[in-house]
Amino acid sequence: MSFSCSSRCCFLCRKRFNIVDGDNCCGCNLAGLQVTTGIKFEDLVHISFVDRVFEVPFFVTYDHETKAILVVARGTMSTDDILTDVTATFATMDDPGCPPGILCHQGMLIASREIQRKLESKQILQNAFLEYPDYELVITGHSLGKFLKYFKLFLLVAEW
Repeated sequence: MSFSCSSRCCFLCRKRFNIVDGDNCCGCNLAGLQVTTGIKFEDLVHISFVDRVFEVPFFVTYDHETKAILVVARGTMSTDDILTDVTATFATMDDPGCPPGILCHQGMLIASREIQRKLESKQILQNAFLEYPDYELVITGHSLGKFLKYFKLFLLVAEW
């Protein structure tokens, strides 16, 4: 017996599957995220499991208890993440809202800009704030994700 993406199990998991990038056809990573965090599916805004050099998995969710829209970046976990970590040459942050002459870790700056590009191209934060205009933006992460938090603050704070 062979299984494919048209199998019944996959069909049942596809509700709002358009908010997920980089998961398998049955949504196993999404299921793992929900079991680990306890986040309800309806509170998830966007999830990216794409894990490449300079592309760090992240998700956006609502936290109704604190009235926040969370952007959460995963920490170092894969070989690709390590390659992002060791791309430690200096780069100049010349982004709006950033003081001139600021130097930073090039790998993390590139990864931050990639998250920003995804957020902007899919209008993820714009749509989230349309849904909950009184919520505040919170950016967080662990390890590599924590470093990305600081760079993303510079990149996103001017807009939000």
